[in-house]
Amino acid sequence: MVIKLDDVYSIESDTYTYNLKRKRTKEDAKSESYEIHYYPTLESALQAYVIEVSKTQDAKDVKGWITAIKETQDELRQTCKTLTKELKNAGA
Repeated sequence: MVIKLDDVYSIESDTYTYNLKRKRTKEDAKSESYEIHYYPTLESALQAYVIEVSKTQDAKDVKGWITAIKETQDELRQTCKTLTKELKNAGA
């Protein structure tokens, strides 16, 4: 299963782990994904995603970083709601 979190990050699962992946575009404009890390649960992979995204934010202090984390968590909640609706509509 592949869960697209945004234009850069996705989570791919296999029988035992959840793999947080990041897309990168090479100089020849080809895109490829690479694993950031393996996680035992979906929850831990999602937590890692929030931290990875917050690292890219331009926070100048701890308060700014916390705000960036909360914004990412809100976006993730919305993505989860959308995915849930899509699954229900698909009859899953």
